[in-house]
Amino acid sequence: MLGLDDVKGTTRDQLALSYAIGGAQLAELVLAQRITVAADQVVAVDASATGDDDLDALLAKIAGGERPRTPGHWVMKRRSAGVAVYARRLVAARVLRGESRRLLGLVPRTVFPVVDAPTRDRALAEIRAALADPAAPPQRSAALIALLYATGNAPRLFDDREQHARAKQIAAGDVIASAVKRAVDAVRSAGVDAAGTAAGGS
Repeated sequence: MLGLDDVKGTTRDQLALSYAIGGAQLAELVLAQRITVAADQVVAVDASATGDDDLDALLAKIAGGERPRTPGHWVMKRRSAGVAVYARRLVAARVLRGESRRLLGLVPRTVFPVVDAPTRDRALAEIRAALADPAAPPQRSAALIALLYATGNAPRLFDDREQHARAKQIAAGDVIASAVKRAVDAVRSAGVDAAGTAAGGS
């Protein structure tokens, strides 16, 4: 929800938000005490169902793997879960509204503007309060702050330089957010390299 423009219902960076969703799934499994992340390895410690089909599908893959994988591996694997899947959950909860539009009048797409502004405002207020508090934020807030920072949403959501600096500090200590940022940076770099190669060869 916070990764989307609340009026337009679009995201500035679909790729980054897709990776953030993968990171958020890992973070939820950590909070649910189903996995641990240590020494850059994701390990299943409890394979019992969480009650969330998407989280359980990821947990089954982690638990059934031949060897532990890095957070970055799972972030990259889960990008196909996509923004639309979770946006539609919020539509069902009447937080967002799905609208069919055409890009440049030609390409059909679905956007998800916010219809429950109080819910969004409360979530954002909680994050800003955590950033203003010098004490360590709650685990879920810390994970969300780190993911928002890693995907470049800090300038749009956080109020001032002090909040930006605090978010950067929290993100630096979060291995999942770091994996998300590395994945986004790697894909962007590959795109830039490919564009440069194409330009140089013309």
